[in-house]
Amino acid sequence: MESFDVGSFHGPLFLGYLFNTTLLGIIMTQGYLYYTTYKDDNWWIKGAVTALMVANIVNTTFVTAFLYQVLITFFNDPLQSIQLNWRMCFNTLLRIKTVNVVNEYVVAISGEIFQSTLL
Repeated sequence: MESFDVGSFHGPLFLGYLFNTTLLGIIMTQGYLYYTTYKDDNWWIKGAVTALMVANIVNTTFVTAFLYQVLITFFNDPLQSIQLNWRMCFNTLLRIKTVNVVNEYVVAISGEIFQSTLL
């Protein structure tokens, strides 16, 4: 059996995780600034912002649990590293729902802009 190069698999995973947590901090700052600046926005826009922030927190939590499992629990075990688990399946569904929420927001805003230009 060939030797498993730990760095070539776990390195990019960890770098992606660092990038993800950095973006989480940026999104939390944007959410805070949104709630303090736009207090009179519609409830559905505030709900969408809240849902996206919660989804990002849950996403980062599941990625953290997956990386702990891969990097700590099953370190240097290539079969466990590539095996799909329920966290990653749920995380994929969560990302799909996040894209749906953003698309619904864009469609709603585009419709309002389109109707306002016709009048």
